[in-house]
Amino acid sequence: MVVGLLTFVKTQNTLSTIENRTLTTFSHFTIHDFWNGSFQDNFEAAISDQFIGSSLIRLGYSEMLHSLPTFGLEDRICKDKYLELAGSVDRRRATFDCEDYILYWPEELSENKKTNIVESTRRLSHLNELSDVYYYFVNDSSVYDFEKKEKVVDYYALLGNYLKGDYSIGEFDYKDYSGYKDMFYKTDHHWNYKGSYCGYMDIVNLLGINSPNNNKTIKTNHEPFFGSGAQSTNNYTIEEEFSYYVFDLPEHDTFINGKVGKRGHFEEYQTHDYNYDRTTNYYAYLYGGDEGEIRFDYHQPKKENLLMFVNSYSNPIDELIASHFNKTYIIDLRHYKQFMGKDFDLKNYISEKKINKVLVIMSPTFLTELNNSVGLEG
Repeated sequence: MVVGLLTFVKTQNTLSTIENRTLTTFSHFTIHDFWNGSFQDNFEAAISDQFIGSSLIRLGYSEMLHSLPTFGLEDRICKDKYLELAGSVDRRRATFDCEDYILYWPEELSENKKTNIVESTRRLSHLNELSDVYYYFVNDSSVYDFEKKEKVVDYYALLGNYLKGDYSIGEFDYKDYSGYKDMFYKTDHHWNYKGSYCGYMDIVNLLGINSPNNNKTIKTNHEPFFGSGAQSTNNYTIEEEFSYYVFDLPEHDTFINGKVGKRGHFEEYQTHDYNYDRTTNYYAYLYGGDEGEIRFDYHQPKKENLLMFVNSYSNPIDELIASHFNKTYIIDLRHYKQFMGKDFDLKNYISEKKINKVLVIMSPTFLTELNNSVGLEG
C-alpha cells in the first residue's frame, strides 16, 4: 500500500521556520481512523506540509480513495456498533449503526457519580417538605447502550429509590435507537421539536392538566443546522434542517433576571431576519439561552403559581407549560447567583412568590451539576 509506505519511509518535518508554525505530520494508519475519516483528513493536511508538488499528490490520493473497494467493511466495522468520534472537547461522542447521529458514549455510573446522585437526591428531597413536587427525567443518549439494547443507568429507578417524602415522577423514555432518532437531533444532544412536545404532553399529564395546547404550527429553516455534537467534535459534514413548533399562546408578560424581556427569537426565525453562521447555537438562539430566573405572568389569578427548576432541555417548552398557570418562575441554579447577584433561598422564595407547585425537569447532567449549586437546603 503506497499510502502506508509514505507514512513511514519519509523523515517528517515538524516545524516550519519560514511560517513559524507547527507542521502536520502523518499519523499511523489504523482501520478505525480510516473508517471515521480522521486518517484521511490528517493525510491530506500532511501532504501539503511534507511534500513538494502536494496538489498533484492530493489529486492522486483522492482518486485512489474513491476507487478502493469496501469489501463490506462498513457492515463489519459499524453495523449495530458504536464508532467513537475523535476530537470531542467535552464528553465522549460516537455514531451508531453506520448512521450519522452524533451520540454520547453510553456511560455507566462510577462510584463517585453514584455518590453524587445520592447527594443530589438528598438535596432535592428538601423540596418535598415544602410544596407539591413533580419530577420529570429526560433520558439522553448516554443512558442507553444501543448495542446491547439496554439502559446502562436507570436514573428513573435511582430517583425513586433515593428521593424522600411525597412526590410524583415521570420520565421521557424513547425505548430504543429508532425511538431516539425520532425524538432527537442528529447533531445536538437536545430533544427536537417532536421530542420536546412529547415531553410537554407527559408533563401536563403528570401535573394533572386536562387541556394540553394543541394549537401548533411546524416551521422549518432550511440552512444546515450544526448542533452541540457537531461543534464539540468540529464535525460539519452532517447536515440537518432545523424544525420547530410555533404555538398559539395567550398574551403574557416575560421577565428575565428581574427585568422585562423577550424569550428567544421566534419572530426573527419566521421572517429569516438573522445572519446565518454554522457555529451559532441556533437551539439557544431560537428558544432563548440559559438564564438565572425567568418569570412568565399569564394574568390568570384563578390558576396556581408554578416554580420550575431546569436546565436547557426545558427551553422549548417553558412558555408552553407556563400558559397553564398564573405566574411561573423558572430557575436554573447553575446561573442564578451570576444573574441575580445572590444565592437562591428555597424556603423564602416559595413563601414570597406564593408557589403552589414545583416542577423539576432533569437530565443526567442536571444531577451532577446540582451539587455545584446552592439554595435547596430549605
